[in-house]
Amino acid sequence: MSRIVGLLALIYFVFASPLFAVSYPQPTGYVNDYASLYTADFRQSLNSQLESLDKQTTVQFVVVTVNSLEGEPIENYAVNLFKSWAIGQKGKDNGLLLLISKEDRQLRFEVGYGLEGAITDGTAGSIIRNDITPSFKEGDYEAGTQVGVNQIFSRLDFNSGLPTPTPSVPKLPFSTNALVYAFIFFIYFISYMARSREFFAGGVVGFIVGLIFTTLTGAAILALIGFLLDFILSRNYKQISASGKPTDFFSTFGGFKGGGGRSGGGGASSGW
Repeated sequence: MSRIVGLLALIYFVFASPLFAVSYPQPTGYVNDYASLYTADFRQSLNSQLESLDKQTTVQFVVVTVNSLEGEPIENYAVNLFKSWAIGQKGKDNGLLLLISKEDRQLRFEVGYGLEGAITDGTAGSIIRNDITPSFKEGDYEAGTQVGVNQIFSRLDFNSGLPTPTPSVPKLPFSTNALVYAFIFFIYFISYMARSREFFAGGVVGFIVGLIFTTLTGAAILALIGFLLDFILSRNYKQISASGKPTDFFSTFGGFKGGGGRSGGGGASSGW
């Protein structure tokens, strides 16, 4: 049951957060200093360092400073910016974002799925607390940013171009795994087929499937997953259709509009 709850949370944070709640800036390179925290020389030097990282390892590390988060939680802002800019290579999801908000005095590492083994939430949080914020509290943004970037570099494997491997996590028994994924996929399929209609098929089917194969609580959770998929897929269908773009399965990546920049909310945040 905890696996289902985790999948529900993941679907919500990755796909249900509105991407256009605030006006996100456009990328200008690896270093995007919209808050003017750095000198021109530092921006150029850091940009060259991050560009070199991309060429050597294919890891796309982007630094962004903004004046304000416009009232949005930094976690949401980072996830949406990460996805909007499609940071990281498609298929590898090896993007990394360091977001700094000057007026809010907050910063966050947003980590792509492909780097979560090398840059765990704990690692990101430790770098922020121990290496970045002490300099930020003194007003030295360049020093804090540089040491944070250097700490990230030290945790990547430059020889292979991939994150350093981590021990595998034990999986649930096959039968349980297969059943959970089969439920989720079936509900998703129903939601996708009914996405152009005002009928919440995924939620209804999720509840019925849950009642048949699980408990009442399980049925409620599967219904929520179904209703969430109904909302996301229907909203995306209307937006894509209105723009005149193809709405078939492969053009929309199964109804989720696809693209790079998947992070899933992994990383860490803090203030200074």
